[in-house]
Amino acid sequence: TALPDTGGIGGDFIISLISSLFKAEFYNGVLKVSFADSVIDVVNGLWADVTEKIIDVAGTQGVFVSAILGIYKPINEIALYVDIENKELSLVLNVYDIDADVVFVPGADYDTLDLLSITVTPSDTSSWTYSHDVKSVKTAEEKAAKIRQTVEYLKTVRLDENYLKELDELSSLYENSTEEVQALAYNYMITVFFSSSPTPEYLKSAYDDALEAVTDFVAACGDENTKITSLNYKYGEFTEEQKKYLVANYESVYNAYIAKRKNSELDALKAVKEAIDALVDVDYSMLSPEDLLNEFKAAETLYKNATALFEGSLSEDYTEKLENYVEKVVAAYVKTIGEKAVGYLSVIKGMRDDSFTATVDYMNEFYTEASEFYGSYYDAFSSSVLVPFINAENFAFFADGYKVTYYLDQNSTAFRKGAAKVASDAIEALLSASLSDEEIKAEVEKIDALIEKTDENAVARYDEYLKLKENLQ
Repeated sequence: TALPDTGGIGGDFIISLISSLFKAEFYNGVLKVSFADSVIDVVNGLWADVTEKIIDVAGTQGVFVSAILGIYKPINEIALYVDIENKELSLVLNVYDIDADVVFVPGADYDTLDLLSITVTPSDTSSWTYSHDVKSVKTAEEKAAKIRQTVEYLKTVRLDENYLKELDELSSLYENSTEEVQALAYNYMITVFFSSSPTPEYLKSAYDDALEAVTDFVAACGDENTKITSLNYKYGEFTEEQKKYLVANYESVYNAYIAKRKNSELDALKAVKEAIDALVDVDYSMLSPEDLLNEFKAAETLYKNATALFEGSLSEDYTEKLENYVEKVVAAYVKTIGEKAVGYLSVIKGMRDDSFTATVDYMNEFYTEASEFYGSYYDAFSSSVLVPFINAENFAFFADGYKVTYYLDQNSTAFRKGAAKVASDAIEALLSASLSDEEIKAEVEKIDALIEKTDENAVARYDEYLKLKENLQ
């Protein structure tokens, strides 16, 4: 039988190519085919960014997914096992069982574990028992879906008798369902990833609380000792449904409150209008990050003061001018700070490269600056009144900023590798230099500060460095 046409490429070349990509061995009737070390090195470079992609999808909480699944662990082997005798096929992803703060050193002795193992078998499965029956689960899921849809509808609490009737129907539907249906519905209502959705009991409690809040507000309005600021806070916590209920059932109380509130806000309204009138058109994208941060805070304060006024107090012209100002500031802030985050990430990821070089001073200064970045430009504004504007400009803004902290601390493999290399280079230079004790002490202080941020086991000539320090004392 003729060999296939290889287009002029020699068989030796093909064999060489295959051997450079794969390794194979046969033992006790099992053929094992795995990627070559050079391929694993490339895959590890891509593997290191998996958590970043998870954060893109799940937000900052994606970090927990990486920690739980062990995705941060470097890959040791990706292998396919073919059991000739049993005719089974297994795909195994094997990783080095090291913590996130350990700098991986190729050739070092680490424990390993199978992070993923999938086996395909032709064995007779007729005697197997299963924890779930697909058909019954499908039927139960269809019934559970109806409960979940009703829950979604009733999540907006309405203060009327029809709402209570619908809530009773939901409770009856839930209680008369099988345990399997209840479990499927209950999982949805309680364990939505890192959050919770209401059960019928929760919704009834929310209804009672909402109604009580309105009656408490009405009672507070009738108390001469209640300050207007306290009433404003209570009213500000109301949902649209509560406001509708207040107007429909206590119109005179509502009108008296509004008159009193508007009168108390005359000075505040005047101050907000004057501040809006004083706004000038500026190219905020030209501001430094520090100046832009101050402008962002000013915009946040002005918008907060404006939205604290009773709705409709500002005319459409003032509202439009204010929102245009806020949108411009937020757009510039998100762009400038976002680019700064990308810059930090680029530098940190570059530290994975074996050719990375830097000074000890640079690494220490970079760490200090980057570690303060999220707290300075993101964290304080995660609950800001301007968050809707930020999300409209770039919904991933906070997640992108958090990646800097993530790659610097939680999964600091790249930075710690770069720090270990820079510390090693600095120690190499220090051990061969002719310096005075005072000069050596100055260098040691900086190197020690950097080693604290990495894995000392990955620092070359570390034992010699310790002896040098001992001789100084």
